[in-house]
Amino acid sequence: MKTTTKSAKDIVKGLTPPFLYDTVRSLIKGSKQPRPSWITLNYKPMVSVKLYLDPTGSWQQKMIDGSYDRFLFDQIAKLNPKGKTIYDLGAHIGYHSYYFAKLVSETGTVYAFEPNLANISRIEMILKNNPDLQKIVKLQKVAISDMTGKTEFNMSEDIESGRSSGNFIGKADPFFNKEVYKYKNFQKTEVSVTSLDDLTKDVDPRLLPDIIKIDIEGAEFLALKGATGLLERKKPVLFIEVHSMQNMFKIMTFLNSISYRSEIIHTENNGICYLQAQAK
Repeated sequence: MKTTTKSAKDIVKGLTPPFLYDTVRSLIKGSKQPRPSWITLNYKPMVSVKLYLDPTGSWQQKMIDGSYDRFLFDQIAKLNPKGKTIYDLGAHIGYHSYYFAKLVSETGTVYAFEPNLANISRIEMILKNNPDLQKIVKLQKVAISDMTGKTEFNMSEDIESGRSSGNFIGKADPFFNKEVYKYKNFQKTEVSVTSLDDLTKDVDPRLLPDIIKIDIEGAEFLALKGATGLLERKKPVLFIEVHSMQNMFKIMTFLNSISYRSEIIHTENNGICYLQAQAK
């Protein structure tokens, strides 16, 4: 009986985004006050990196033991990233950016793009306590889309539940119907937004990204469309988390139009998957 219960739990967890799973779990078990604290990691290449998070949370535990998106880091490590430039679109609390910083080393650069003020504050706190990472990771407080200016942003400041990882711009096609996010206490605000083409139009080609990771809750196609010139000039390798079939169709059609080949490198039980794409 115990095995069956555990299996059912794992199935539900696999089918549910982290912020919603933790919400349901808290309703069943009763509310628990998050208690974030400083945790020092001890696995390669993140040895001695200090993170500030709640060690009892589901996704936090994966960051602590090194299993969080390990498939992605292993794939990027195969590209010989030392000394290269990586753009992290949708940085959340910066975990991917810190890991990327270890992969590119002190001769490389990581640009972490994040518009949520709560996430930004957490990134700044963590970087301050990791001076070696602070030299490599450059925080960009802006959302990425197909335009430059201001845009509607649906956000939560609740980091520990995972909700702050589910923020999305108004034009995005997120995992759930947009009405669902209202019931999860997401608030509408306005943030600065830019396209990568506008951001990089005057940048020396040698300083353009070699690798771009995109996880922006349904705005992936918009970010790609706004980076057409950059992709044709630099031809970076792309790692894209895709949240819906509609987005997958748009992304695959777009990538084919600019002569990029792509493959699925990871799939979650809930249908969300990761693409790796590079110029043919």
